[in-house]
Amino acid sequence: MHEEPAIIRSFLTTYHDQLKGKTLYPFCSSYSSPVSEADASLTKEFPDLNWKVGLRLPGSQAEIRKWIEQ
Repeated sequence: MHEEPAIIRSFLTTYHDQLKGKTLYPFCSSYSSPVSEADASLTKEFPDLNWKVGLRLPGSQAEIRKWIEQ
């Protein structure tokens, strides 16, 4: 399974309370790992945070703008 790095889970656990009410945009820069599995892992482990659908980078400027504006 392709999931977020352990350091990301550690960060989210440490700063969980400060992240409530914020919008979180997960992304990855791997060409071989789909971000969709990390999306599922993050929303399952931290369901009370406001997650948007992740994006694999690099993306075009138009693709990134569309992603942020979703």
